[in-house]
Amino acid sequence: MLAHNAITALPQGVACMTALQRLDLRSNRLQALPAALGQVSSLQELDASENLLEALPESLGRLTSLRTLLLDKNRLRGVPAEVLRGCSSLARLSLHGNPLTIEQLRAADGFREFNARRCARCDKQIDMQVFNPSGGFDEGADQVQWQSWAPSGQR
Repeated sequence: MLAHNAITALPQGVACMTALQRLDLRSNRLQALPAALGQVSSLQELDASENLLEALPESLGRLTSLRTLLLDKNRLRGVPAEVLRGCSSLARLSLHGNPLTIEQLRAADGFREFNARRCARCDKQIDMQVFNPSGGFDEGADQVQWQSWAPSGQR
C-alpha cells in the first residue's frame, strides 16, 4: 500500500509488477500516472483518489482485468476513450470531486460501452438480490462541477 505517503511520481519500473492485482495510491501528490502502468496486466483495482491528476494515460486502456478505477478528488476533466473502451472488465469508475460532470462523462467517447458493462453488472446484482450498500445507483461523477479539494495555494 502506497497511500498517504506524499509520493509525487511512480517509477517506470512499475511495468515489471505484472502480477500486481491491487494498487492503492490514495492521498499522495501524484500529478500523473506513468504510461508503463498499462503493462501491469493483472491489475484489477486502482485507487488514485485524492491526488493532483489532470489526465490519465491512454495506456490504461490495455488493463483488461481492471474492474475498479477510483479517481475521486483529482483535477480530471475527462477519461480517455481508450480507458472506457479498452478496460473490458471495468464496471466501477468513480470520479467524484473532479471538474467533470456526469453530463460530460456521458458525452465522452467510449462511455456507452463502459455504461453497458456497468449496467449489466448492476442488473446481475439485482437479479441475485445483492444491493448497493449506499442505497443508490451511482453513475460515477457529480451532477455539477466541483471545486478541487486541494487548498487554494495548490490549485
